[in-house]
Amino acid sequence: MSFLRKLKRNKAKDQMKDFKKAIKGVSKRIDTLGDNCRACGRDFDNTVPETLSSWVVYVVDDDPRLVCPDCKKEIDELKNDHVEGEVEDAGINPSGDGKT
Repeated sequence: MSFLRKLKRNKAKDQMKDFKKAIKGVSKRIDTLGDNCRACGRDFDNTVPETLSSWVVYVVDDDPRLVCPDCKKEIDELKNDHVEGEVEDAGINPSGDGKT
């Protein structure tokens, strides 16, 4: 019985080691994001919990970019406008009722 417990304990140690290694890599990547929005230059305050939950990281060509909520909203609107424009150009009805 102690042998099985030892195996479980070793497996848990290995998993924790892998987890800590992954967290270290993530935190290293987060440190490279910078202190302001890539689009507008607004300062990022990482001490405020609301700021941490509202800002977004976009990864473009393996390059992480920190974006504020206002710029994220603009990016989402541009994406939606672009998709709707492509749908209209293709002659597809965006409502999905099968009529063109």
